[in-house]
Amino acid sequence: MGKRYKIPPLVEALCEFYFQGSHWDDAVPGRLYEKIKPAYPQRRQLEQVGVKIDISAESESITKKRGQPRIQFVSDDKSRLVQVAKDLLVVNHLKPYPQFKKWEPDIEAILREYFSLTQPSGIVRFGVRYINNIVLPYTSIKMEDYFKIYPQLPEAVGRSHGPFMLRIEIPVKTAGHRFLATFGNSAPQAPDALAFMLDLYDIYDGGMPLKCEDIHNEIRKAHDNVETVFESSITDKLRDLFEEVKNDDSNNGKS
Repeated sequence: MGKRYKIPPLVEALCEFYFQGSHWDDAVPGRLYEKIKPAYPQRRQLEQVGVKIDISAESESITKKRGQPRIQFVSDDKSRLVQVAKDLLVVNHLKPYPQFKKWEPDIEAILREYFSLTQPSGIVRFGVRYINNIVLPYTSIKMEDYFKIYPQLPEAVGRSHGPFMLRIEIPVKTAGHRFLATFGNSAPQAPDALAFMLDLYDIYDGGMPLKCEDIHNEIRKAHDNVETVFESSITDKLRDLFEEVKNDDSNNGKS
């Protein structure tokens, strides 16, 4: 089990599933809503709009293309969210985030309902993503004091740098999984503070579609990869700011 913190930096966790062969019609969102309404009573629709750009020697045109709407179901405290569309299911958790073992049953229960209603032939891809906003109460720091991944510049240009964004694909030993880490500045909440976004994203794209009964272990593996990369990316000095929880009774999350 990974570390937990009293002041975790997590702002959003999500688990997204992409299916193939779903038996979908306009009634599916309403039927799913009836199943999960006690926990997610608020319902809303998110319109999807894309942009198409056509360029030729004579002209350039930009047209907006309306995509399939995404239906959202939201808990009363707005900390939990379910998003659904054809061949897509996303389960989100915002602050305050519990331990993964308390969120995982919700993910699996909603996934089972989607399978029951749409009977897809399988899951072709899924992702587990944790977005952290790390706020430091300083106007200047040495990056290496708090992070183990950061921009490293040649001595000839000096060690100081301005805003940055790193995107790294990290090898993981878990078969069928890829891992993307994005790290950079974010907008500080106060003028005398610094803020950094650490976005950790494990993607399963193993080639063979997964059945509902096969997904449990892969979700666990993805979450374990997120924990490993998170803890490997920060120093003990940053852990002290998060205030590690030493007992098993806390409801706070960690990454």
